[in-house]
Amino acid sequence: MNRASLNSIIVAIPPADIDAARAAQTRLDTLTKPQGSLGQIERLLLRLATATGQVCPRLEQRAILLAAADHGVAAEGVSAYPQAVTGQMVLNFLSGGAAINALAAAADSQIVIVDAGVASALPEHPQLRRLGIRAGSGNIAREPAMHESEALAALCAGIHIVDTLSAKGLDLLHLARWASPTPRRRQR
Repeated sequence: MNRASLNSIIVAIPPADIDAARAAQTRLDTLTKPQGSLGQIERLLLRLATATGQVCPRLEQRAILLAAADHGVAAEGVSAYPQAVTGQMVLNFLSGGAAINALAAAADSQIVIVDAGVASALPEHPQLRRLGIRAGSGNIAREPAMHESEALAALCAGIHIVDTLSAKGLDLLHLARWASPTPRRRQR
């Protein structure tokens, strides 16, 4: 993929459906409840209406796309955990033992697990999709995290995954990511 291909994909994305959002807001305001009382749920419903063009979208096929990768800058001691934890977490996602698995099950949502650049070796698994671009990013203290060609390849791979899911009837996709947790605070 090159920049021109990416631009053509971006241009093909339909604009937000403002009429659907207005109709959804009108519907929310006519329900028996104080206006705006559902807070973030109302904002989420408006976003869904805007994105789908439907006042009451039916979201029957849901998926959570979880992309896992390692930051090369972890070599500088800025992460709370070593890169090996990322591979262990991916194995936990694949075995169904992580919180995201419980959330996906509660939402009746499939989980799509993507190795988007895990530095440690992962075994073959039918539920693991591998991008194969690189094992971890570059260390930004010493080099670019990714080269432009790698970033474009990652975007292309993500687009392919979403296109494949959409062809199977996907209604809603939640994007998640796993990277090393919050950086450690340095002692003074």
